[in-house]
Amino acid sequence: MMIRQIATAGDCVHVIGLAQKMANESPAYTRYEFDGFKVSKIANQCIYDPDYQCLLAFEDEKPIGFMAYACFSMLFSKARTVDDLALYVLPEHRGSLAGPLMVKRCINWAKQQGASEVRLGITTEIDNSRVEKLFNRLGLATSGKLCRAIL
Repeated sequence: MMIRQIATAGDCVHVIGLAQKMANESPAYTRYEFDGFKVSKIANQCIYDPDYQCLLAFEDEKPIGFMAYACFSMLFSKARTVDDLALYVLPEHRGSLAGPLMVKRCINWAKQQGASEVRLGITTEIDNSRVEKLFNRLGLATSGKLCRAIL
């Protein structure tokens, strides 16, 4: 298992492919048209903007997951938080170290950025309780709820 920060256009292609699989699998996101160009823009931002980062997980040199996140100032404070944009691991690799290792890398990066907290969402509706248990096991407390209206 190898986890590394994306650095090339080839890495962006892997992120686009994994993001499409995430969107297709997610009950919450299948209703939206997938936009690979938008994912590419965000992946490139992760390469060139120091406030953004995207990780790829590899098993036997094949991409099996990704995590993207960014560091932002709070609306009402100069304090900074790190918020995830996406975390996805292919179904056949869930339960491996891919997810936990990427989350730990995110938390370590947040500390390096001087962030006051890390906030990871659970919005895909892909085994939400399992993801929440993973986050809790890694030291993240469940906080609040997300409410939405589909229009």
